[in-house]
Amino acid sequence: MSEPVYRATSNSSRSGVRSIGRVYLLGGVLPAAVTAVPVAAWSGRLLTQIGLITAAVLWLITGWLAYRSARRHDFTGHRDWMMRNYALTFLAVTARLLVPLILLLRAAFAGDHAGPLAENSTAMIPVGQTAGWIVNLAIAEALIRRQLLGPEAEGPGFLAKSR
Repeated sequence: MSEPVYRATSNSSRSGVRSIGRVYLLGGVLPAAVTAVPVAAWSGRLLTQIGLITAAVLWLITGWLAYRSARRHDFTGHRDWMMRNYALTFLAVTARLLVPLILLLRAAFAGDHAGPLAENSTAMIPVGQTAGWIVNLAIAEALIRRQLLGPEAEGPGFLAKSR
């Protein structure tokens, strides 16, 4: 969870936090991940199929690992797995931000050879979908590791430092 939400819910009753988590996992993650598989399969694009099915499977796995951590009273692990799970949840948002950026970069580097915008934007959607969850997970993992390393985790190479 985001830090303000996490702190607010950690002060709430345990049953309320459990209910919110169950609604999120059973009412949001599970149906969305399960329906993502046929949607990806019917897309007809290999990159979309691979990217969305991988994201859906990772969404289910990270949700399960977050739930399992909470059941074991490992709330630090639960927070970390939920951060990864939320990163996967925001795949569509990030994809919608990345596709225009990719198109701008392509136009900047390809110049007149970039081709028509409509064709390029349609072709870049699968790239944005796949890159979206990869970028989100990389950011989430960097934030998790930064929390694990503590205050000494500063500068560009903070991920390379050992625990």
